[in-house]
Amino acid sequence: MSAWLDAPLGTISIADLGLERDRREAALHAPLRPALFVDKDGTLVEPPDPDDPPALAADPARLRFVPGAGESLARLRQAGLALVIVTNESGLARGAFTRVQFAQLQAALVKRLRDEFDVIVDDVAVCPHAPDAQGRPACLCRKPAPGMLLRTARAHRLDLARSWMVGDTLDDVEAGHRAGTAGWLLDTGAETLWRRSPLREPDAVFSDWPSLTDQLLAAHAAACAVTTTTLPAAVDAVPPDALDEVPGAGSPDEPIASSPPPTPLNGAPAPV
Repeated sequence: MSAWLDAPLGTISIADLGLERDRREAALHAPLRPALFVDKDGTLVEPPDPDDPPALAADPARLRFVPGAGESLARLRQAGLALVIVTNESGLARGAFTRVQFAQLQAALVKRLRDEFDVIVDDVAVCPHAPDAQGRPACLCRKPAPGMLLRTARAHRLDLARSWMVGDTLDDVEAGHRAGTAGWLLDTGAETLWRRSPLREPDAVFSDWPSLTDQLLAAHAAACAVTTTTLPAAVDAVPPDALDEVPGAGSPDEPIASSPPPTPLNGAPAPV
């Protein structure tokens, strides 16, 4: 007779019954889900005013959604996409605001999406690191590095090949491409450097959320004809701790974009 049958009732756990193991095994065989990875500042919510004190960037009272963003996330959620917010927050490294303050901002953002738009966010991925002196990522999670996307794809069984990264700069586009998703640009004027390279070429460019969402829903409907049942190699090949330890891991064949900017593909001067 098994040991758990001989144990007092109060000591029996789900692990003893084997149910937790069965649950984990079932999750491993669940189909992968397509997802929308979305940038926060400038894409989902209005960016902080550069003239304001840095601490106000984490003030929940100053959260303002970009027009159409909440309604669009609701449409995409209803269509079956997982929703993941991916955000660079160097203010944490610079001491502009504390982790507690940012946690309060994050909780307020998630709550408002739920209360105002009936949107449930699957995860919020945060890079708390500052870039290096040249403005390049000094870690593997800060966009344009793909670490946040790879981690959440592994944690939530997301199908990167049927997912989208949407942001307001080419760093967002590059992060998506490095992770294996489509990279779409919401061009609200935030991108001013326009450092071009193949990984930084958007798959599509939009000026507003409603038109972006219409196109994304059409692309999602077309992609639903393809069923993926195994984790993409790009996710499976990344050990759980590798993104914290090995500089450059998970990067395709070209370096992270940095200064000086590459020449645009068409040979013309980069737009300002």
